[in-house]
Amino acid sequence: MFQLTPLVRNLIIINVVVFVLQQIVPVINALVPLNTVGTGGFMPYQFLTYMFAHGGFMHILFNMLWLRDLGSMVEGRQSSWLLVVLVLVFAAGSNLAQYFVGGPKFGGMSGVVYALVGYIWIRGKLDPGSGLYLHPTTVTMSIVWFFACLFHLVGDVANAAHAAGLLMGMTWGWLSSLRHR
Repeated sequence: MFQLTPLVRNLIIINVVVFVLQQIVPVINALVPLNTVGTGGFMPYQFLTYMFAHGGFMHILFNMLWLRDLGSMVEGRQSSWLLVVLVLVFAAGSNLAQYFVGGPKFGGMSGVVYALVGYIWIRGKLDPGSGLYLHPTTVTMSIVWFFACLFHLVGDVANAAHAAGLLMGMTWGWLSSLRHR
């Protein structure tokens, strides 16, 4: 586990505040995606706000634990600016994929989390000097969970966001490792 870094801390705080507000202030659901149906349509900014909406306590808990470890590794070993870019690109891309496959009823940061898994896994493997590394057991657990979700063994999950995130992260990790080999 890595020390909690400033950007990751702020992302976790925003996620938790939005989650709490979703529970007590219905208007928040018009800004984040869980109830976009019937609110006048989908707005482009929601490709980013999707990452702040979570469907339950376990959903936000596990996403924030992964964000804490993976995001702090990237921010601590590389930079806050890189993590900002990664989070924004990975959120927009994975959420766009999920929207086109399944419509507007989803939320969470797991597309970003899977992208960070892919990025750290491939970048660390191809560029050991990057300081990024995932233990093979962590990679295996991530892939097993991916397929458990894909085959609906764990309920309704944003599989397209997971898949797009993982592929984007792996691609970004591979491309960024090219200049360091």
